[in-house]
Amino acid sequence: MNPILAGRARILIVDDVHENLHALMNILRDEYAISAATNGEKALELAQRHPQPDLILLDIRMPGMDGYAVLAHLKANPATNRIPVLFVSALAEAADETHGIGLGVADHVTKPIHPDLLRLRVRTQLELQRFRQHAIVFDAPTTRAEEPPTLLVVDDIPENLHSLLEVLQDDYRILVANSGAKALELVMGPTPPELVLLDVLMPGMDGYEVCRRIKATPIGNRIPVIFVTVVDASHEKVKGFAVGAADYITKPFYIDEVHARVRIHLELARLRYRLEHLVEQRTLSLTRSEEKYRILADHSPNWEYWLAPEGRYLYVSPACEEVSGYTPAEFLADPGLMAAIIHADDLAAWKSRGPGTDTTVLAPLSVRIRDKNGQERWIEHVGKPVLETETGKLLGYRGSHYDVTQRRLAEQTLMEEMTRRRTLFERSRDGLCVLEIDGRVCEANATFANMLGYSKKEMTTLHVWDWDARWSQQEIVPILQGISHEGSTFITRHRRQNGSLYDVEVSTCMVQWQGRPLLLASHRDITQQLRQEAQLRQAMKMEAIGTLTGGIAHDFNNILGVILGYTEMTLKHLPQGMRPHTDLQEVYQAGLRARDLVAQLMTFSRRTERRYRPLLLAPLVKEVMKFLQAVIPASVETTMRLRTTTALVHGDPGDLNQILMNLCTNAAQAMEKTPGRLTVTLEEIHLEESEIGSLPLNPGPHARLTVEDTGHGMAPELLPRIFDPFFTTKEVGKGTGLGLSVVHGLVMAIGGAIEVQSREGEGSSFRVYLPLLQEDLPYSRIHPCAAPSTPLNLNILLVDDEATLLEIVRLQLMELGCQVTGISTPEEALERLREHPDGYDLVMADLIMPRTLGTDLLREIRQTHPALPVMLISGHPSISSQEAVQLGFCAFLRKPILFDDLALVLRQWISENNRANPTLEKK
Repeated sequence: MNPILAGRARILIVDDVHENLHALMNILRDEYAISAATNGEKALELAQRHPQPDLILLDIRMPGMDGYAVLAHLKANPATNRIPVLFVSALAEAADETHGIGLGVADHVTKPIHPDLLRLRVRTQLELQRFRQHAIVFDAPTTRAEEPPTLLVVDDIPENLHSLLEVLQDDYRILVANSGAKALELVMGPTPPELVLLDVLMPGMDGYEVCRRIKATPIGNRIPVIFVTVVDASHEKVKGFAVGAADYITKPFYIDEVHARVRIHLELARLRYRLEHLVEQRTLSLTRSEEKYRILADHSPNWEYWLAPEGRYLYVSPACEEVSGYTPAEFLADPGLMAAIIHADDLAAWKSRGPGTDTTVLAPLSVRIRDKNGQERWIEHVGKPVLETETGKLLGYRGSHYDVTQRRLAEQTLMEEMTRRRTLFERSRDGLCVLEIDGRVCEANATFANMLGYSKKEMTTLHVWDWDARWSQQEIVPILQGISHEGSTFITRHRRQNGSLYDVEVSTCMVQWQGRPLLLASHRDITQQLRQEAQLRQAMKMEAIGTLTGGIAHDFNNILGVILGYTEMTLKHLPQGMRPHTDLQEVYQAGLRARDLVAQLMTFSRRTERRYRPLLLAPLVKEVMKFLQAVIPASVETTMRLRTTTALVHGDPGDLNQILMNLCTNAAQAMEKTPGRLTVTLEEIHLEESEIGSLPLNPGPHARLTVEDTGHGMAPELLPRIFDPFFTTKEVGKGTGLGLSVVHGLVMAIGGAIEVQSREGEGSSFRVYLPLLQEDLPYSRIHPCAAPSTPLNLNILLVDDEATLLEIVRLQLMELGCQVTGISTPEEALERLREHPDGYDLVMADLIMPRTLGTDLLREIRQTHPALPVMLISGHPSISSQEAVQLGFCAFLRKPILFDDLALVLRQWISENNRANPTLEKK
C-alpha cells in the first residue's frame, strides 16, 4: 500500500451489473475497504453514512437514476460534494466524458477495465484527496507558484505535435521535442518541464526508453510522464507503468480528456514537489534541532541518554560521569554497565520498568546505584520509547537520570522526623487530636480515643460537642473560631461513650496546614489531680484548724490550770462530806472533762504525743457519742450498745478517740442525703483460730468495736481499696480520702485489725478488733491526792507570764515543800540568776512568753549556768516531752498542771538525778 495513505481507504462501487460490480471489487478489495450499491438511490444513501467513502466508482448507464443524476446529487449536497467520483463506463464518446467533467467527475475509466490502470487512477485521486483534505503549511512559496506550468510534448510526427499545441498552448508554456534525445536534453536543461506528454512509437529511441531514462535522473524522477499513443494493448500499458509512466491518453484523444489528465497530474506533481520541499525543510530543521538537543544534553546537569531498539547506547551525556563516576565512552562501550551498577534490591524494578520494557511511557523510577568509588547514590529515571510518527516503528528509547541523593536523604530525614512525631503523637500520655475549625475531628491518638471510650476510626466521625459536657454546639463553634496561634488553656468536663464524666484540662492552638487552619488540642485527665488538690486544700485547712486549735488549747490550758489548781488547793483544806467539798468535787470533775476535751482538740490537730497505757473503752465510747450528738445531722438516729464496761486495752486515748470519731463521721456522711441509723456496739469476744481468717490477729480475747450505718453502701470492687491513702468515693471537696487510711494505720499500730462488710444500697459495717488486757485495773473517778509526807526541799525559780497560773503553781510547789521564786518575764529571771548564781536547784519555765520563748531562755541559762537544770512547762501542742528533752530540758510538764502530776514529775526527776548526782540528796 502507498505509505501516503494511512489505513485502508473506503471505496464505494456503484454498478447495476453484478458481474461488473464483482470484477471491480476483486481488483480493489486487497488494498481498500469496499462497499457496493446497485442503484443510484442506494449509492446516495451510502455516501452520506458515517464513515463516508473516500472515493466513488460510478457507472453511467443505470436504470432509473443514471450516473449523471447521482453525480449531480452528490455535488449539490455539501456533505458529499468533496468526495471524488470516477466514472466507470463502456461509453467512450467525447460528449459523455465532456458532460461528466462539467458535472464535476474527477476522472473517467473505460470498460473493459484494465486493473493496473484502474488502480493507478484510484491511487491518483485518493492521493489528491488526501492532499486537499490535509492542507500542507510551507515555510516559503516555491519559485514556480506564480508561473504557468511548462509541458514537454514529444512526438516525431509534426501533425500530432500541432494538434496537442492547439489544445494546450492557451493554458501552458509548451516545449517541443521530435526525438527522445531532444526530450532528454530539455528535461536536463535549466528549465525542466513539469509534465511530459510522450509518444510511444518513435524511430530510434522509443517512448518506453525515453521514460526509463527520464525517471533515472533525480530531476526527471519527480516529473510525471503521460503516454500519448494509439497502442491500447494491455501488455503495452503494463510495460509503460513498469518504466514509470503516470497515465495513458489513447489516440485519437479528446480535448477534455487531455485537459483532465494534465490537470490531475500537474496538481499531483506540484503537491508532491511541495511535500518533498517541506520534508527537506523539516529534515534540515530536525538536523538543527538534533544539534541543539546535543548541545543542551551535553550541558544538562541531568544524565541524558539515547538507546537503540536493541539496547545499544547511541548517546550518553557527559553528566553521567558526575553522577556515576563512569564516562560516556564506558557506557557506549558496554550496554550492560547500567544494570551492573544498579543496587541488587532495585534491579528487578529496573528490568520491569526501565528502558526496553513494553510500556508506552516510562513512569518515574527511583533506584540506587553504586558509583565508581563504591558510594551509594539515588537516581530518578524518566524516559519513553521513541516511535516513528506514521508507522509506529520503534526507533529507540530516550531517557534521563537525575541525581536525587540529597533529596532522598532529606526525605529520609523528613520521614524519620515524621515517624518520630507520629510516635510522640501516638504515645503521648495526653490525649491529642487535630480538629477542623468547625469542630470535626481530623485525627486523634489512641490515648484520647481510650479516654473517651471510642476507637480511633470512630473518633473521625465525631465533633467536639459529642463529648464536651460543658458547652453546646452553638457555644463551642465561636470558641473554636476565636482560638489564636498563641492558643489557650481551659478546664472542662468530658463525657465518655458510656456516659460517665471526667474533668479535663485542654490546651489548644491554631496551626496552618496546607493552607487551611486547623486546631491542635491536648487533653489531660485531671480528675485525680483535682481530687488531690481538694485533698491538699482540705489538709491545709486541717493544718490551719490544727494551728488555731493549738493556740486555743494553750490559752485554755492556762485557764484550766488556774481552775483545777485552786480547786485542788481548796479541796485539801475542806472537810470531806460537807456540801462545799462535794460541790467543788463536781467542779474538779468538770475541769478534768474540760482538760480531756482540750486533749481531744489537740489530738484532732495531730500535735500530741502518743502515750500508750491501759484504757477502758466504755467511757471513751460514751464521750465520743456525746460529742457526735452535736455534729451529725438530725436525720441520723444514733444508738450505742455497751455490752461490756470492763474492756481494757493498751493504747493512746487520742488514737482510740480518732478511730471511733473517723468511723462514725464516715458513717454519718454516707447517710447525709437520706434518713438513717448509726449504731455503735462495744463487746468482748473470744476469737478462735478458725475465726481469724485473714485478719492479722492471734487467737484469744478481744474487744470488738462495731460501727454500722444504713447508708448507700459500696460496690464489691471498691472494698479492697477503701483503706488506700487518698482513695475516696465521695465527690470532690467532700473528703480527703485519709480518714479510713488513718484508722487502719492507728488500729494496726496498737496490734489490732479492722474489717468491713458492705453492699450497695444496704449500708456498711466496720469491725475493729483490739486485744484485751488481762490486768485488774478498775476505772474510777479521779480525786486530788493528799499532800506528800516527805517535803521535796527544792529551791525553784518559776517563770510564767500568766500571773494567776504562776501563783497557783507556786502554791502547789510550796505545798510539796519547795521554796519558790515566781518571775513573770525571762529578763527578770536571768537577772535573778546573775544576782544569785548558786541560789536555785531548778528552773521551771513556760514555753510561750512575750518576746522570748522558753527555748531562748534555756540557751541564755546554758551560757551562764551550764549545770543548772531547766524544766519546761507548756499547754501548747506544738511540743512533746521527747522533743523537750532533745532540746536540753531536764523534764516536761504539760498544762493544766494537776497537783499529782506535778509531784510525780518532780519526784521522778529527783530520783533520776539522785542516781546521776548524789550531791542533790544532801540537800
